[in-house]
Amino acid sequence: MARRELPNVLEFPDRHDGTQVFKIETNYRSTPEILTRQRRHAGTRTVREGACAGARLRHEAGARLLQRANQQAEFIAQRVLELRDEGTPLEGMAVLPLALPRARLQMEFTRRDIPFVLTSGIRFFEQAHVKDVAAYLKLLVNPGENWLQAIY
Repeated sequence: MARRELPNVLEFPDRHDGTQVFKIETNYRSTPEILTRQRRHAGTRTVREGACAGARLRHEAGARLLQRANQQAEFIAQRVLELRDEGTPLEGMAVLPLALPRARLQMEFTRRDIPFVLTSGIRFFEQAHVKDVAAYLKLLVNPGENWLQAIY
């Protein structure tokens, strides 16, 4: 959910009579360290009062905070390759990016020749606007190219 959508969610009960709110106050997917970092990172932007009381998963060392999307994509791709080298088949892995721009991850996987299946949306390099830009760049690099062939 984008940050700009949060007020819509928070104001929903006020705008719709009879709405019941069921609070999920335990995070079943994160460790205490991840919740602490998230709260610290959110700082004053946190709008929800008592958004999450605590984590359900046990403490794990080694959480990393990567500031930029390309660092996150590089880290994920590197970890996928490490797991593959340790014996985990690529077909047995799943990457569920929640906040990371998916295009960065797709580009990093493509750059490292990591095959992937996208279960929703369109692959970055298959999107119409990306294909158009690639076709025009191809014409700039190779002016002798048939321009009709390049854009269709």
